[in-house]
Amino acid sequence: MISDIVCINPLKNIINSINDKPKWLCNHYEAKIIDFEKKKYRCLKCNKQGYIIHKFSQSTLVELIQNNIK
Repeated sequence: MISDIVCINPLKNIINSINDKPKWLCNHYEAKIIDFEKKKYRCLKCNKQGYIIHKFSQSTLVELIQNNIK
């Protein structure tokens, strides 16, 4: 029977790994997360020098700018 031959979907793990990517991470396959909680990662396509990229929320950036203006 066919049901005995096919027991799992081979694409299931690939699809799940794509959906597990955080929204703040770039879409490049080479991107490696350095610190998940602080949103730090390294991607040689985004930054050819290999520096660590740190994503900030818009509210954090606005707060920093407002504090520096005062």
